Amino acid sequence: MILLWLAACPRSILPELELDRSAGAAVAAEPAELEPWREWLLHGDLLARRPRTPATLLDPGLAVWKETAGGVGESASFWRAELSAPRTASLPLVRGARLAAVESLPGDAAGRLAWVVPLAEPGGAPLEGARAPMEWLGADTDEALFATMERSVLLGWLDAPGIAWPSVLARLSAPDLARLAETPVGAILLARRAPDAPPSAGATLRSATELALLQAAADLPREHEAARKLAAQLAPDQLDPAASLLRSALPALTAGAGNDATAGLALVAHTALRWREACTDRPCGGFDRLPTLAAAAGYGPEAAELAAVWRVVAWKSSVDELHAGWGRPQVVPAMDRIVELVASEQPRALDRNVLLRPQPDPAWSLAVSRAVGGPEGTDRKAVERALYRRVGAAAEAARAAAPAFAEPLERIVRRSAKYGE
Repeated sequence: MILLWLAACPRSILPELELDRSAGAAVAAEPAELEPWREWLLHGDLLARRPRTPATLLDPGLAVWKETAGGVGESASFWRAELSAPRTASLPLVRGARLAAVESLPGDAAGRLAWVVPLAEPGGAPLEGARAPMEWLGADTDEALFATMERSVLLGWLDAPGIAWPSVLARLSAPDLARLAETPVGAILLARRAPDAPPSAGATLRSATELALLQAAADLPREHEAARKLAAQLAPDQLDPAASLLRSALPALTAGAGNDATAGLALVAHTALRWREACTDRPCGGFDRLPTLAAAAGYGPEAAELAAVWRVVAWKSSVDELHAGWGRPQVVPAMDRIVELVASEQPRALDRNVLLRPQPDPAWSLAVSRAVGGPEGTDRKAVERALYRRVGAAAEAARAAAPAFAEPLERIVRRSAKYGE
């Protein structure tokens, strides 16, 4: 029976991670040169679940990780480290530590949630009618949850040009890691091996971005009709024309991701597909979507422009969906997306109970309106006023970064100011 169980196990353990069974086994000596030292540190696991502990820190980009790894080991300390680690190699290692923590907590969904989302510890009062801890993510199996966290580690290696070590790229090309290399993010990361790749045009991604923004900005019948006509022109007979365009753009952008500008566009396209729940590497959710857009902006001006627009699309569409779904079951996904958006700007301003509430009750409304700077209130009007003000602020910021999209952005700024009164 035990043999049958072992044979059915779908997740293999890398040889480098197996416990050494010989009592006198020698520990590999810590190299003195940078690249061999980096390879020694990960010892084959580019997901960085259990790196070796170095005596000497040869890579200053790992300072945040080393300080945190030597601490108390609580989830909050790793989330604080992640906030301090963008655009450094500490980020994938901190995320790898969170993955290892989740893998070590089988059957403890509430305990795992603390390592999966950057939200504060909730108070001691019990929450009646609470949703399942991972319902917001749609991860109903361990494998689905692990896949989202593995993707997040790979995204950490892409948080800025130059983060991915040569040893990481070489390891990802090994046959035993084909599963990771064949994921959308793994493919982008693997393509980084060709730094001299020519840039790839992002015209299809721009069209998808324009369409998504026009759809989000449409409040009047004539504006909805204009968006429908553009959708029929760009991607006829598609249920989600913007997603269809994104899917069409991603392969070429991925193939050219050795070029920094193209890699940024590939990250935007993949993240936009995730936001529209149209990604191939499901579940599409995760609190790394907005940070990935921010990372993509560091790859070049066009990626920064499109990432700014997609951030507005995320805010406007989510708040509109909250408004349309209030009082109905359809409101729950909008609630979850709004929590994710708030957390991307105000980490730990909300506690984990906001993902467990089955409806936008007074406690949820007060917490969210307070987190985005008010006006505070416990009813629907108060939270929507506060959120539309935040939509307007996002659109205002995007106008400077994306002047080519000025008209629909201006519409969102103007109307959000009205809705936020």
